[in-house]
Amino acid sequence: MADIYASAYVVLSATATEDCQDGFLQERPKPFLIQYAQHGQQFQEVYARQIETHTCECEYEKPKIDYALYKRGWCMQERFLACRIIHFLPNEILFECQAGRKCECDGASTERRGPNVVPIGGYDNFGGLQAAQEMDTKIFAHNWTRIVQEYSQMKLTYGEDSLPALSGLAACVEHLKPGKYIAGLWEQEIGYQLGWCINPTDDLTRRWEDPKNINILGPTFSWSSHVMGPVEYRYPSDYRFEPLCTLESFNVELATSNPYGQVHGADLCLSGWSMPGNDMIARYKGREDGFTRMYIYFDFGLCFRFDWFDFWKTEELENTVSWETVLCFGLYGYEYDDDEDCFGDEKYAVDALLVQPSQSEVGKYVRIGVVRYLQKSGFNDAAVASTITLV
Repeated sequence: MADIYASAYVVLSATATEDCQDGFLQERPKPFLIQYAQHGQQFQEVYARQIETHTCECEYEKPKIDYALYKRGWCMQERFLACRIIHFLPNEILFECQAGRKCECDGASTERRGPNVVPIGGYDNFGGLQAAQEMDTKIFAHNWTRIVQEYSQMKLTYGEDSLPALSGLAACVEHLKPGKYIAGLWEQEIGYQLGWCINPTDDLTRRWEDPKNINILGPTFSWSSHVMGPVEYRYPSDYRFEPLCTLESFNVELATSNPYGQVHGADLCLSGWSMPGNDMIARYKGREDGFTRMYIYFDFGLCFRFDWFDFWKTEELENTVSWETVLCFGLYGYEYDDDEDCFGDEKYAVDALLVQPSQSEVGKYVRIGVVRYLQKSGFNDAAVASTITLV
């Protein structure tokens, strides 16, 4: 199916249609008649119509983009793969391709671009990957995670489709040699790609509708396995992040012959540096080693954001999990952006995985969350060399 959309000369999209019974050629609202007269002249008539699908020049005006086809996972892939697409909207017809957008009123060609303005998101990132002949691995990882971030906002009927509905996009960027594909992540710069989180300040909803009683389908380290969404990534400026872990080996058990499709299971063997979870909490409470800021995101949708004056949250955090069983495994280090408040003199931080021993596979670990903004000096003082296997 992905090849059909990618090979089509042009794709017609009933974008404003709610379902297959709705039809896509709808009567447009009648234009508004404006009459005016200048001194000594007859009345003149001007017709105006409201356009909701792009923004023109108003900074605070947002376009109407909450159409059903902008919310579905399979539809996102089809739209991204299409070389050219014509959207049938309530007020006009809009043409879209990687080179730009054009509509009947010509507003789309001059609109501001951004994640809250027009529904580009990962669309531009995918276009850049698809067109490039080669790319630095860090830049590739940045672009791929942008695509993942948008895709995680889409809805699916079946959880088993989480990877297949993105497989066409993955196949299209494989020419950039990012390594093997591991359940939604690429081998190169995998430490950075493991740093996703589920932010409960977003509108937490289930990404798939069935099965309703299963929250994780697949390896815990992959964003694609988790029903809660959307996921988000941290983007250090100018790609200035340094890996703290190394991928030693991995195994993927595919469910079909599609190397980018559904998996029955997967595991990663990572070497790097880790510290005990209860040591991390104790150091934060003691405030002796520079742990003055810490954001913890659990994969079940709970978040703790600690800054200077958030002591009252620590007891709740301590009771959330059994910290004596948790490892804090470093993923990558980075320098704070110039406009970020680093809450102290140090400007270097670490993002790390939170993992616990698997209850079903001896000697292996499952991911339970991620911690951000660990100050690097404190982490380096407490961390020891370790190798873990994630499932």
